[in-house]
Amino acid sequence: MSVENAAIDPLIRAVISIGVLVFVAKVFANIFASMRLPPVLGEILAGMIFGPYMLGGAIRVYGHPLVVLNEYVDAFAEVGAIMVLFAAGVSMGYRRLKKVGVWAALIAVGGGALPFVAAYTMYKALGASESTALIVAVAFVATSVAITVRVLEELGCLETDMGMLLVNSAVLDDVVGVILLGVASAALTGGRLDIAAALKHTIAYVTLWLVMLHVAIYVIPRILTPDALSEAKGAVESVAVSIGFIMAALSSALGLSPIVGAYTAGIAVGESKVLARVREFTEHMEIFFGSLFFAVVGAKVDVSLLLREDIALITLVAGLLALVTKTLGAAAPAYLRLKRLRDAICLGIGMAPRGEMGLIVASVALSLGAVTMEVYAETVGMVLITTFLAPLLLSKLCALSSRGACEQLSR
Repeated sequence: MSVENAAIDPLIRAVISIGVLVFVAKVFANIFASMRLPPVLGEILAGMIFGPYMLGGAIRVYGHPLVVLNEYVDAFAEVGAIMVLFAAGVSMGYRRLKKVGVWAALIAVGGGALPFVAAYTMYKALGASESTALIVAVAFVATSVAITVRVLEELGCLETDMGMLLVNSAVLDDVVGVILLGVASAALTGGRLDIAAALKHTIAYVTLWLVMLHVAIYVIPRILTPDALSEAKGAVESVAVSIGFIMAALSSALGLSPIVGAYTAGIAVGESKVLARVREFTEHMEIFFGSLFFAVVGAKVDVSLLLREDIALITLVAGLLALVTKTLGAAAPAYLRLKRLRDAICLGIGMAPRGEMGLIVASVALSLGAVTMEVYAETVGMVLITTFLAPLLLSKLCALSSRGACEQLSR
């Protein structure tokens, strides 16, 4: 047998693919960061360019494509999704979740309901199935907390009334997005939405999540103590991450999405006395696994589909619709609190980036077979558009006056 035709073990092919994807993801993330753009955009773009549908498939080594997406790559990407949500929970903590307040809740509801209805209506009008319309609508809901916080920090707006209200609303928005994903996944049957099943699953899902959350908050901080895990190096950090994976598995066994369990575990870990150590360790793990997840999300996009005129048009319309509806839905209740139209619109635009959660919803939907490759490409495209445009618009809006809209809020 010639070298070119020799079979390569699927695990080895996965290792090569993971190495290539993470390497190019970091290179592109660094380039985007140097241009003051969200690094996650670079990671997704790197996956698209070096995925099997483009250079990763065109470049061949011993007759085999450089990058493949097999079950091993998917498994590592799933670990990445769990780490992203676990890290988000650790950063938030339960105290912060309790402090979001009534106004933040109203903004999160308004900023979630309008995009949800708009996306569902749009895709039903396009002839999509019930499951497709529902999943895409869920992807329209959640805000990217990480991108929003980064932009606010760079603008010097994070500690203002608008900044704190925006971040708290975005945090609650993510919780709503996680719950909606689980409800949608559980309620869909045979490509149709069973309303009775949806209501039943919503009540059961929220109740189960609240029970898991409070049990985790009571138990996990008592396990993660400096005294109990002080002998072995890295014991605290390793146990914390292990709890995240155990909770993800438990969540899956209970019929919920694994990322819900990871998110819940992260919130509970955020209340422990070893938070600083776990957060640093989690950030280091997420540097690798998070980049892999976003690169794989990009690699799964068949770029040739986005070049089709019909899909490119739908993607553009979806991206602009997601941006406008999120801004208006969040700005309306925000205006009642902030009393200034420009500040309310600034907050609404700050809620617009979909980022991590939108990508996780799209990835889960594709794995469940709830969306086609075309719809998956459109959803990822929508996330890219909102993640790219919202920070730019937010920066411009807050710089309209000589002192900046955010600066005016802190007078």
